[in-house]
Formats: sequence, structure tokens, C-alpha cells
Amino acid sequence: MLTFSIGFAAAVLLALLALSQAACLVIAGALGVLALCLLLRRHITYLAVTSLGIAVGLMWCVGYQAIIISPAQALNGKTAVISGVAVDYSTKTDWGICVDAKITVDERTTAACVWLSGVEHLSPGDRFTVEATLTDAQQDGNYYYWAEGLYLLAYGKGTPEITPADRVPLRYFPRYIAHRMEESLHASVPSDAVGYAVALTTGDRSGLSNLEQAHLKTYGIYHA
Repeated sequence: MLTFSIGFAAAVLLALLALSQAACLVIAGALGVLALCLLLRRHITYLAVTSLGIAVGLMWCVGYQAIIISPAQALNGKTAVISGVAVDYSTKTDWGICVDAKITVDERTTAACVWLSGVEHLSPGDRFTVEATLTDAQQDGNYYYWAEGLYLLAYGKGTPEITPADRVPLRYFPRYIAHRMEESLHASVPSDAVGYAVALTTGDRSGLSNLEQAHLKTYGIYHA
């Protein structure tokens, strides 16, 4: 299992840093055939398992690019009417609010961070429709939004049409619990410590200053 994991991890790293999609397919095919031949002959060696791990890793990257990344990148630079559903609680900005959402554009559905004006608040399950300008969330080598599973940034124009959810859908219930915990912590913990309390309890580090984040990294618990 360890050799499979090493092969898989190496394949993902190569696919991200060096290999084209075509090269990934060719190498995955060759190594997949090699692994199959060795396994059929019952030579379950490190070579067979590692080759299988690399082949699976490369195919996973190709599939992820085709199914998740490419549809989002095809919308980069477009202005279109989008319909979406909030998957988290919105946060206030100088411009209005921003919210993580699943949006649909031209029959393509992807995850996006959406900025809206003329709206006070959105909760998980709330639906909206608005004309928006779309940009790739990965710009100038900054993968912050991609790391959060968000592949587009959408900037709404005008006031969106909102359809509030009757209740928080069950799929978003863990986020509802985390949100209620955050509210309780903000109400009971001193302001100079609430950022730490929320980060360590729910994993939401948005309330931490740069200095506070540096302290957590120093003590090795920033990832917790």
C-alpha cells in the first residue's frame, strides 16, 4: 500500500508541475499495461504496485482536469446570468457580501466565490440569480481559492433575485453547527482571543491576523 501511495503522489506532483495532459495519458497507459502484465503473472512486486499507483495518479489528474477544472476555465472572462446556491454563510465586504456557492452558467456547474451587492446576508441553501462577470480563481500563481475548492470568481452586477431556503438543507448541517459555534464563541470569548478560539474549534482562520497566523505556524498547529 505504501508503494502505491508513493507512486500516486509522485504522479500527481509530475502532472501538476511538468507533464501535459497528452503525456499523462501516454505514460499512464504504458504503466497500466506493465502493472497489469505483472499482476496477471502473479508478480506482485514493488514495480507492479508502484507502476499501478503512478498510472492511477496520472489518470486521476487527467480526469479532474477534464471534469472539474476545464469547464470552469472555459467560463473565464465571460459575463453571463448565473444561478447559484449558497453552500456557506456569507461574509460582509466593503462592496456588499461574498459567499461560496455552486453556480450554473450555460449548463455548466462549478464552485465559485461570488460577490453580490444589495444583499445583507445569505445562508446555506439560499438561491440567487444575477448577471455576473466571471474570472478564473487562479491568477498569477495564486492557488488560494483552488485550495478551497473554488474555481471561479463571480462579480455580480445589480441586485440579485434571492430565493431563501425554508431551512438549512441537511447536506449543509455541519456548516450550520460550525456557524452556531462561531456565534457562541464571539459572544463569550474576549475579542483578542476569539480568533484563536474559532480557528481551533471550527477550522475557520479568517478571523486571525497575519501575526496570529504566524504564531500558530510557529507552534505547529496552524493546520489543525
